[in-house]
Amino acid sequence: MRSARFWIIATLCASTLPAVVAAMPTLASPAERVAVDETVVVYAANGMQTNIGAGVIVGRRDGALVIATAAHVIAAANVIANGAVRVRLDSGEQLNVAEIDRIGGFDLALLKTASYDGWISSAALGQPSAGEDVYIWGHRLAQSYVESQASITDVDPILPEGPADGRFAIECPTCGHGDSGAGVFDSRGRLLGILEGARRDQNGNIVYVECEPVAPIATLLASGA
Repeated sequence: MRSARFWIIATLCASTLPAVVAAMPTLASPAERVAVDETVVVYAANGMQTNIGAGVIVGRRDGALVIATAAHVIAAANVIANGAVRVRLDSGEQLNVAEIDRIGGFDLALLKTASYDGWISSAALGQPSAGEDVYIWGHRLAQSYVESQASITDVDPILPEGPADGRFAIECPTCGHGDSGAGVFDSRGRLLGILEGARRDQNGNIVYVECEPVAPIATLLASGA
């Protein structure tokens, strides 16, 4: 069933001066362990302010890691030089972002890091199904890798800006600021989408949380761009 029309989108990236992120909590299942290995913290600095969001490792190219995130997470950074955009792996290592590819028509971006020869786990991609239980790993200011449980409520929501084009809706009562760019994973640890933000009605009430599709990511990866 397609959801009711809504009016406002509120992004879920967090801002802090400076960014401080705590250690990862105990994990509940092998699938969640895999998803955390693939999750990174994304920092985007603009002057004294640093936005924090999440991202997911989706591949490796020419020695660099390729990370999918929501484009608005890194929009605040006016440059990418000198570590203005960087990622933190779950191991604690930090890598500067050397290149950003924004995917037209979606709130999606692929980040290419500086060269990294360490071990990484790269997300396998899947497709969302209505009613499916999913989970998200986000980052909340002073705590990283905060798990949220959610369920997919609509795989073809009505959007005021046009067709959903693969975007889907989830019900996620505990999602919050810092979850933007986080991966939406199924019970097998497959990446189904990238969390964008909360859709609200004219009264400011959250209707659902919108997620960007992985198909455009797969297309860009396959193109070798």
